Amino acid sequence: MASSSNNGMNPSLAGSASDLPPHSENVEEELRRVTMALEAVFSVGSATGVGPGPGGGADPQAEALRSSRSAADRYLTSFQSHAIAWAVCDQLLSPSPTTNDASILGQRHFFAAQTLHRKCRTDVCRQLPPDQLPQLRDSLVSHLSRYATLKDASRALVTRLAMAVAALAVQMRWTTLVPDVLGSMLRPHPELAPVVLELIGALPEECASDRLLLVDENFRYEFRDRLTEDSKT
Repeated sequence: MASSSNNGMNPSLAGSASDLPPHSENVEEELRRVTMALEAVFSVGSATGVGPGPGGGADPQAEALRSSRSAADRYLTSFQSHAIAWAVCDQLLSPSPTTNDASILGQRHFFAAQTLHRKCRTDVCRQLPPDQLPQLRDSLVSHLSRYATLKDASRALVTRLAMAVAALAVQMRWTTLVPDVLGSMLRPHPELAPVVLELIGALPEECASDRLLLVDENFRYEFRDRLTEDSKT
């Protein structure tokens, strides 16, 4: 996981992904494991705010992650490349009934935004059919708008969500993004002006990024040309 450190790791735990619990295809179950893994990586002591496993009992796979910070870190890194991460990260960014701890929520939210940004750059063409992209776009824009208006939301979180939206815009050739967000976000909500400017400012960087893997490189050039045209109007 990009935001954690392996310094001081027990070498006996620093194995490959093959010795990790398998990822679940069930969103709620995988959400539980990711939540425990995040708390193992970032917290001292036992995990909190996590519900029971299926059937009301403990989830042994999640408990194994909680017991080892190294294993949890590697599990999260592996998780970021899986298709289930799209839905799990959407849940992580949604209002949580499991905890009110601002620190824990902040860690979950930033990890989810970081993961979605990474996936919007590299996994869209491999994991999502084109007809699912508008739904993903609407979900990301909704999260961005919500966190931009929360007083306790971190600037880093909002920035990462803006970058995710910008990367997705190139992927799906959302060339009308600028007039669309001006009409749907800025006009009804003038207080969102800073985040709208941040989103628009992220577009050239994401469009030019060599980390952006596209199904067709022409998408990049079409999007760049549209940005150039919009900047002249």
